[in-house]
Amino acid sequence: MHYDELSFQHINWIYWHAVCSPMHTQPVQFGAGIEALQKTYRKLSKSKYKTSILDSKNARFLRDEFLKIVEAMIPEDTEEKREFIKKASDLNNASKLVQNERFYASLFLNMGDKEKKAWQRRNDAAHGNTNKPGDTVELMRDIQLLKNIFHRIVISMTGASNQYIDGYSPKFPIRQLRESVEASDRFFFEG
Repeated sequence: MHYDELSFQHINWIYWHAVCSPMHTQPVQFGAGIEALQKTYRKLSKSKYKTSILDSKNARFLRDEFLKIVEAMIPEDTEEKREFIKKASDLNNASKLVQNERFYASLFLNMGDKEKKAWQRRNDAAHGNTNKPGDTVELMRDIQLLKNIFHRIVISMTGASNQYIDGYSPKFPIRQLRESVEASDRFFFEG
């Protein structure tokens, strides 16, 4: 029902690549899938969460004043001045961390400390930061958390359910969609 509006073919390929990629790059791939879902959601529901810091009037004022400062500091046309002018368009963008928090809140998804740490793992992998030696088990757990986040976003965006199967926690509890993995367990699969 939501296949086309969510660009699900594209998102499916990202997910497939995430699952099939080497373990150390999976956090980047799942992060890319989550970011693709965010972009799609913004296109569909611009009013549900904002990515800016200030209202448009104050943002324009900030930009204009910033450009005046740049002009006063660097009157000649230089590479540095052109770079500052490019940055002026980003002054009113909230940080990715704040945008993520607003995105999850707009979907009524609580993210606990473990999910936030897994997202940081995605950032570390994306920026080439080194892993600690013997960190493989923690990496595998963070990958499961990123999968959970991805699944919860898709379920919430499509209205498919109000629950999800937590693939991170032992016994795979069924949780309320809004709950993070740190919430009280509900039901378990026995096997």
